Amino acid sequence: MVRKLYGVAHGGCVQMGGVSLSELFGQQEVGEIHMRPSVELISELAVLPVGAKIGLEEMQEQVVGNKVRDFVVVDGKHYELAMAGVSYWQALLDECLKRRLEPVFLDSFELLAQNTRLRLDSAKLNSKANGVLKRYAKRKGLTVENCRFPERTMGRALEFVRSAYALETEAEYMHIVGREGEILRKIAQTNPDVVIMGASHTDFFAARPEEVAKFGVKFESYAREDFEEGLNVEVMLRYGERLHHVPIRLIQNAQPQEELLVERDQTIRKHNAARFGRIFPERKPRFVGTWNRNIPAAGLFEVYMKSETETPEGRVIFGKIEDIIGTASFIGSLREEHIRFRKEYTDTSKRAGGSRYPIDYDADFREGRYVGVANLGNDGSLEFEMVELS
Repeated sequence: MVRKLYGVAHGGCVQMGGVSLSELFGQQEVGEIHMRPSVELISELAVLPVGAKIGLEEMQEQVVGNKVRDFVVVDGKHYELAMAGVSYWQALLDECLKRRLEPVFLDSFELLAQNTRLRLDSAKLNSKANGVLKRYAKRKGLTVENCRFPERTMGRALEFVRSAYALETEAEYMHIVGREGEILRKIAQTNPDVVIMGASHTDFFAARPEEVAKFGVKFESYAREDFEEGLNVEVMLRYGERLHHVPIRLIQNAQPQEELLVERDQTIRKHNAARFGRIFPERKPRFVGTWNRNIPAAGLFEVYMKSETETPEGRVIFGKIEDIIGTASFIGSLREEHIRFRKEYTDTSKRAGGSRYPIDYDADFREGRYVGVANLGNDGSLEFEMVELS
């Protein structure tokens, strides 16, 4: 049994409009938040006996001469890492060495290498898609933005884009869910006294002990680092400036944060949609559809019917919808050649990015499928299509 599991905030970046400052300014470290381990965490490590094993979410291959490298080498090429995360793990490693604790590196370099290759391949496919469109537009003496592409050319480009999307979702899944399995196996093999990992992983471990137990691992207690309540962090708006030493505290017997669990769930949903063409491959919905006809997996949804009531105007239908964002309820009407329903996300799914307002779907039956429009109110509308499963 692992005596204690710690979920930590090991770095981050300031964003504006969903875009990191490093991307906005074109300089890697702009806006990075360089975290340091909390005083409470260091204090708890200090009372452990000499030689106690400390499991760290870091790769053995990345530690050279007791220094955590700020780059990785994959297939002979160097890739820089965000210094914000590197500095956190270096600080913890230094504490372990100073107190003669034994660091155990839990992360998998092989999975990192595979993840890197997937993202590189995805980028290449997107580049090929752009190349298809640019070459056609150039022959017509136009730009991509003002060129009308024939169906065959657009189809070739979309094949590349869809394949790129599938690789990107596979990489994201591997980075979150795939790594967790490998890390839990390593924990079972090495039996550390405590484990320190990013809270996005540890909150899931704390919320689902039965899943952790499948790997032969059990955590006796859980604590998570968090920002001090009411902390007023001054955002860096000056070019090239970093934020250092963010004050954080350690919450004992921490409850998992819902938003982290939802983000993990969305990663699984996107992966399933791209790989299997389904949100829940083991279930059988009444309809399967998409609101993204260019990349169907990116808008995949499943309709589960809970009740159908016959009326003179047609059948009144009620049930739920599962998509890559989360869960929604719906109510509507179904006739032989027409379907209409109103969808509303659960409160949890709204917080996870789902529309805050009801969405009205309206479609006619054409050539074996329902084709229509989803009205998002002030946010416009989307074309969608769906088929009924036999």
